[in-house]
Parts: sequence; C-alpha cells; structure tokens
Amino acid sequence: MSNVDNNSPANAKQEGAAEGVENLASPGSAQIQQYEPENDAVPEKGESPWLDRLISGTSTLLIVLVALVAYHFTIAQANKQRYAVVDIAEVLNIKELQVTITAMRPDATEEAKAQAFEEVAKFGKDVELVLNDLQQECGCSIFVKAAVVKPASAEDLTPELKRRLGMENINVNDLAQQLRRIGGQGTAPQLELNRK
Repeated sequence: MSNVDNNSPANAKQEGAAEGVENLASPGSAQIQQYEPENDAVPEKGESPWLDRLISGTSTLLIVLVALVAYHFTIAQANKQRYAVVDIAEVLNIKELQVTITAMRPDATEEAKAQAFEEVAKFGKDVELVLNDLQQECGCSIFVKAAVVKPASAEDLTPELKRRLGMENINVNDLAQQLRRIGGQGTAPQLELNRK
C-alpha cells in the first residue's frame, strides 16, 4: 500500500518529538538540573567552620578600633578644653603698692592723690579687658591661681597679663623698699565718721 519514506519531513518531525521526550526523561540532560551543593560550603577535612567567623569578627573589630582612634585624635583631642591660671593677687599687690607710694609721697598734692585713686578704678576695668582678650586668644578658661588645686598643670598667663598692663619690669621687693623709705613721712588715709 503506501510506502513511507524515512526521509520525509513528517517522519523527521516525529523523530524530533520522540528525541525531546527522551531528553526530558534522561537524568543527566541539560534541561533537567539537579541541585548539587557547592564544594565551598562544605568545609574541607581539618578546616574549622569558625575560622571564617573569627576572621570577619577580627577585621570588624580592627575597623572599629581604627575609627575610634581616628575620632579621638582628630575631633575629640582638638576640642579638648584648655585651662590657664593668673596670679591676680600678685598683679593687684603691685598696683596697690604703686598707688600707695604715689599717695604717701611727702611732695604729693591732693590732685596727684586723687588721680592715683582714680587710677585704681580704671585699673579694674583694664584688668577685665585684658583677661577677656587673653581668654579669646588662648581659647581657654582662665582661673585664679590660688583657686586651682594643681596650677602646675595649667598654663600660667600672669607674665602676659603683667606685660599688657605695663608691669613686666616692676619688682615687688623694690616697691616695698620704696614704701618703707617714705613710710613715716606720709599720712595714712582716714575715713570721716559721722559723730553725733
């Protein structure tokens, strides 16, 4: 009856379909893939699973430590509060001796004595202005030297204060000797009391 040619296009389609079905069923085919765990996830013989965790933990700790050290030396250290001290008693003692010598001179007029006392009032304002300038320039908090427990650990700005007030070359001992020389010749200031 009819003779079927094996090379006909219809026969080729049937054979291709049959091969596709066979490929789907075969276990090693490219279309069906089985899950195989990677060899990297399974530790090799003698290798600990904690080694990777230890390395990552150590590297994290090292990064945090480097960041903290960098913060300390760049930000925290730069903003550290500085302290300075001033021996205000020494400066006031010098001014007191100067005013006393001026007021107690035997040849001092009433006008010179009044000017010396006005200078005391002006001196307080000058000290305040100079201390404000020093504080701004050094960027520090200034304390009275007598009130600080460890004044050696703070910068002493007394010589700079004396220089700005024009007292850098004044010796307290010389002023005290001058006062002793004129001591008995002047009169001490007296307060007028209202007596009834």
